[in-house]
Amino acid sequence: MARSKNLKSLPPALLRLERFWLESLRVQADPDWDPQTGPVEVVLVGGSEYRFSEDSRHFLIRLNVKSQGESGQRAPYGFEAAVAGEFSLAEDIPEDQRDRMVRINGTAILYGIARGVLATVTGMGLHGPVHLPSINFVGLLEPPAKPRKRATRPRQARSKVPTGET
Repeated sequence: MARSKNLKSLPPALLRLERFWLESLRVQADPDWDPQTGPVEVVLVGGSEYRFSEDSRHFLIRLNVKSQGESGQRAPYGFEAAVAGEFSLAEDIPEDQRDRMVRINGTAILYGIARGVLATVTGMGLHGPVHLPSINFVGLLEPPAKPRKRATRPRQARSKVPTGET
């Protein structure tokens, strides 16, 4: 295959997944679930935790994801998954950006792994595969922004300008 002249080698990642593993997985099919009931709303609950090593360039993240039925609605599967990974950061990341990069990007990487595992396992199940939704981890893990004050234009003073007439 001919190599394109426009291809460039990719720069090394600022955040590297060194290794990952599945800590636990539970998937339980509901044998009485009726696929004719329409779309299923499943609420994901869970969280992540992370800790840096002494050199602050290596860290561990654990992500837990669990299904929870929405308002008594039956779902094809109940599941819980715990995924963990060891990551490293590039040397040139400023100290004030490390925490945010680890929290958001590291969690998103592990969530993608959990999505793949659950789709694979449930794909062999009674009701077919479950595909977890895409999630915006920036919106989920960032602290809420303080409301900004609306910019206002300065009021213009209105006054009568003397015309010289009396």
